[in-house]
Amino acid sequence: MEGREETTKERLFPKPSPQLPNSAVFRRDYLIPNRPGCFTVSAEAMGLSKEFMEDPVGWIIAHFGDREVPVSRKGSEEQECREDTLRHWYEELRQDEWYLKDWNFQSECEGLGIEPPYKCPPQFSDDWLNPYWHSIEPKGGKDYRFMYWGSEGSTTPNHFDVMMSHSWSYNVRGRKAWKFGARENCKELSIEFEQGPGEVVFVPSGWTHSVVNLEEDTISINHNWFCGPNIRRVYAAFEADVAEVIRNLHGFGVAREPDAQWYDEHVQLILKGNDSMDITMLVDCILMGVEKMQEACESSWMKYSLDQANMVLLDILSKYRSVLNDTTIDTISNFVDFGSVSCGSSTIASE
Repeated sequence: MEGREETTKERLFPKPSPQLPNSAVFRRDYLIPNRPGCFTVSAEAMGLSKEFMEDPVGWIIAHFGDREVPVSRKGSEEQECREDTLRHWYEELRQDEWYLKDWNFQSECEGLGIEPPYKCPPQFSDDWLNPYWHSIEPKGGKDYRFMYWGSEGSTTPNHFDVMMSHSWSYNVRGRKAWKFGARENCKELSIEFEQGPGEVVFVPSGWTHSVVNLEEDTISINHNWFCGPNIRRVYAAFEADVAEVIRNLHGFGVAREPDAQWYDEHVQLILKGNDSMDITMLVDCILMGVEKMQEACESSWMKYSLDQANMVLLDILSKYRSVLNDTTIDTISNFVDFGSVSCGSSTIASE
């Protein structure tokens, strides 16, 4: 084995999985270079409650057995979806090709006044997406914090995450088989590995992935989020969606006329329907995220993230002014430090 070249799989997903590094190292080695990883995390670091840790199945059923949860039929080409009570799904449907997925578990806890049985690790806490969503949704409403619970063989097909967000996935119990494709082009790289209980997988922005549950009652907690290192990818995804909407409108014979504000506004309405966000909402999300970050982060990380946000906001101001109200335009103008923005000052390592 002496002199053997380390494989990409061994480099990205060594076994045994290393401990989740501290926030500074995680930002440097994973967030900024957009590099995936699988890490061991203790129950204490995840803030797991004693009762939940000892019997997660019993805890969830005791608290949410009569609540409606989203389930989908595993292996279905069309991903047939429905809602059912958790108890009925568990007793009658779980073994019949139905997978509980995309359940807003933490939000459900908060809406019912139940203390969530876990905490988001600080390495993933620079979240610009979910706090913004909580500001516009009622308590207990939809966000991007999920629980997945499936039987052996249940699967999530190949995809990349919503809005080019990052995600993390912590296995409470059971094992999962993951297959990763490289950033934005899954033909360049394909990596398969297993995730065990007590391990967390970091899925970077734009990496395709599929997942298969390997054991009965495989339960995971998942958060999607974005922040400074991937905000330019998020914005690029929005721009691609805008272009797609315009192409579709053109296909129906609807073309933009000069100074046609109604057309620009209609494009944003369709974008919001498709992505749950339009450009104005993205601006508000970025500004709220930066404000939250400024209260909590050290100066070097803040400078990096501000540069990324500034570049996005400047571009939005130049391209989408017609759909922004005066207050939003003034807010962006006051926020952006025009003199310090330089694409060379802070770059995303993968670009």
